[in-house]
Amino acid sequence: MPAEPFSVHPNLDEIAERDIAAALRPAVPGGTADHPSDQAAHHGAGDSRQASRERSGRARAGRAGQASGGRSYAFRRS
Repeated sequence: MPAEPFSVHPNLDEIAERDIAAALRPAVPGGTADHPSDQAAHHGAGDSRQASRERSGRARAGRAGQASGGRSYAFRRS
């Protein structure tokens, strides 16, 4: 089946308006909930679920050391 020809008609005024609006928009240092900054998104920094996992891993490691006579196994999620 042959491909049907098509054409694209970009609205250059709309494209220029969006580019200018993006350039004039002030940068938010911390980002927003929908779009976190690169620094905040790095390795789950500021992620409450990740912080909870780390606390849970530390607590588990402490209990394991007490229960098994000094051996400590830290089970972590990666």
